[in-house]
Amino acid sequence: MLRNRVPDEQAEWADPVLGVNLRDSLEALRPGEAERMSNCFYDGGTRKRYGSSRLVTTSRGAFMGRGAIRVYPQTATKFRLVAFDTNVVTVSDAGAIGTVTFTLTSDQNTFFTNWSITDRTYVCNRSNILGQISAAQAFSTVTGVNIPASPTMAVPFLDRLFAIQGDGVWSTQPRTDATWSPNSSTWAIYRPSAGTGVPTAIAIHSLTGNENNPQAQLLIFQESSVTALTGTDFGSDVTAASPPTGWNAALTLLSPNLGTRSPDSVVSVPGVGTFWFTQDANVAWLTFGQSVPRLIGDKLFSNRQSIDGINDVNFAQLSQVRMRYHDRKLKLFLPVGSNSYSTVQYWLDMRQLQNVPELADTARVSWSGPHTGQSLSAVWVESAGNDSDDLYGCEGNTSTGLYIYTLNDPTVYTDAVGTATAAVAMDYRTHYHNWGMPSYEKWLTDVRFDFDGLGQNATVALNELHGLTISGLDILDNDGAVFSTAVNRYGNDVLYGNGAKYGHLIQPFVGHTAVESQGERSMLGDAIQVQVTHDAGTFVINKILPQVQIRRDQPVS
Repeated sequence: MLRNRVPDEQAEWADPVLGVNLRDSLEALRPGEAERMSNCFYDGGTRKRYGSSRLVTTSRGAFMGRGAIRVYPQTATKFRLVAFDTNVVTVSDAGAIGTVTFTLTSDQNTFFTNWSITDRTYVCNRSNILGQISAAQAFSTVTGVNIPASPTMAVPFLDRLFAIQGDGVWSTQPRTDATWSPNSSTWAIYRPSAGTGVPTAIAIHSLTGNENNPQAQLLIFQESSVTALTGTDFGSDVTAASPPTGWNAALTLLSPNLGTRSPDSVVSVPGVGTFWFTQDANVAWLTFGQSVPRLIGDKLFSNRQSIDGINDVNFAQLSQVRMRYHDRKLKLFLPVGSNSYSTVQYWLDMRQLQNVPELADTARVSWSGPHTGQSLSAVWVESAGNDSDDLYGCEGNTSTGLYIYTLNDPTVYTDAVGTATAAVAMDYRTHYHNWGMPSYEKWLTDVRFDFDGLGQNATVALNELHGLTISGLDILDNDGAVFSTAVNRYGNDVLYGNGAKYGHLIQPFVGHTAVESQGERSMLGDAIQVQVTHDAGTFVINKILPQVQIRRDQPVS
């Protein structure tokens, strides 16, 4: 045993339960934080993300997806709608395309909303009169009195349909889409007076997710503010010149400085709260029962030249920022650099927020990322009916062509890019471990890995805080050989179970890096990081445990 060797229980690198921290300096990263979690996340182990596959295998042309939704009619079979260029199409589970309409104004962001009362799906794109799609997949414009001529978004709330039109939020009569409040109304059109600019987004803020919950609120966003619309009586005749007796609608300013220019980023998660991407590039969270939102994206402000964080978003394309709640994660899709589509994702582990809804210490907020390798425009989740929380997206890069992908496909670890595929490239970098003794030099001779999956496709590097790097290390089995697809050995090749050698591809393994024999130098330093990259196939890191000696006779210079 090495003299002054750190005991195993003290030597291991902490699991990244606190997620990635791009803001603080490398030496300031805490145990439980990571410098980078590219294409991986923590869920009982540091797991490589799944890949994506083509749902629609033929390009629809040089277009971006502009919006999509899954429709669950009461009187017909469910179907999927996707908008691009002037088109709204249906997309079957087999990838077949059916045209619903080709009459929209070209290439506008399109928002769909389902309303169970009419059993229709409403279409808003800021340019065309309010449209509707029936359960029979037929498109038409809504007809009646004061129909919004160019609505941005529409949302059902307390037996009515509300829509952004111009400088206000319009309302229908109860349980009908044929009569709307007139633009001249001073009471049935809701114009927040405390904020600035026209409404940019509306969303239901409901503990249960039910828009008919009397305790629910309609959040009205402006570029730099958010206001809550509450009440139970919005008037039986919205065309009247004055509100009726009993009308009790009220507008309450929640924040004068946390609005949004990203309407497709607003997400309400039952039991947790409502989230949105702010106009100054942060993520806001409004919990249920609270009146003041808080910011939870600070650790995604990147001070790393090699990593795009939320501060690298293309501010000219904030309307293309999207967020979705999927697989117990809040997934943020960012266009960075000069891109008009998402090329970078960050995922927030929602379980901590669910377990601690009164969270005050945002240091406990756990993000992973950057997740790269996908260029996406429209993104949507299908989780109702017998759908199983499936995530889909459209290709964003028009030079690739418009394809529709199944994201988070558990059968693949490659990303579809048009007709090509590329391996999901994992890059995990721990915090810099000083073993509680920053003043003394450490000598690291071996690093053990408890892992699942294809360890033979992993490459390990050791990085010292002040620049020394040993790279190109393999994970070896106990016999000193690289793990193999054909033979995964343990000990002296003892057979296990049904005759397969111990270490079937989906079973746990224990491997190690022999630092000095592989790297041909010693790893000495005051604080050391483990970096693991992985290309083809599945991979999960359960534990990283080094053999390290504290050299008490060698103070750090």
